Amino acid sequence: MKLQIDSKSIPAIVFFAFAMVLLVASARTTTLAEKEADDARYGLIPLEKSVAAPDFTLPAVTVDSKNTPSINLHSVAAQTPVVFSFWASYCQYCPLEMSHLQKYSERYKGKIQFYTVNSHDAPAAIRQYQSAHGVTLPTLSDAKQTVSATYGVDSLPSLFIVDKAGRVRYVSNGFDPEMDSVLPKVLDQIVKDS
Repeated sequence: MKLQIDSKSIPAIVFFAFAMVLLVASARTTTLAEKEADDARYGLIPLEKSVAAPDFTLPAVTVDSKNTPSINLHSVAAQTPVVFSFWASYCQYCPLEMSHLQKYSERYKGKIQFYTVNSHDAPAAIRQYQSAHGVTLPTLSDAKQTVSATYGVDSLPSLFIVDKAGRVRYVSNGFDPEMDSVLPKVLDQIVKDS
């Protein structure tokens, strides 16, 4: 049997093949942030689904950073769970999340360590921004954007919680308007599990 293709069908076949190639090429791998955010949709990521948090050491840029010039994630997490949020000064929702985190850092003082991580601004601009917004949370500088890339951050703010075992137990991409109903439950559970 000989297969014959009508010359009028060739453009449609070429278009279909091209569309399939584009579809396959546009499929991308899921980043750590996307996978973990999906798993954390309803609370803490179960231990069996959690992944080890990539370790990092970043310089502190807040006013009191002379006492602690840099922070190592795993060293801090070995003592207490860690909450950190990636942000930038151009992000319109970042101040909202930071004000919530400021409130929770006071409520969970001594039980959970909170940080913000800035990947876009110079240290002086970070300090000025925090002062203008009344934020006193310790801030780390990811000036080379290596940590945000490692964590697959593609939207700001992006929030991560790491437990004392160094595992990512919660991720939220973008500002969650339901933060006040979700985050306290998650924070209470991470403290209870510690």
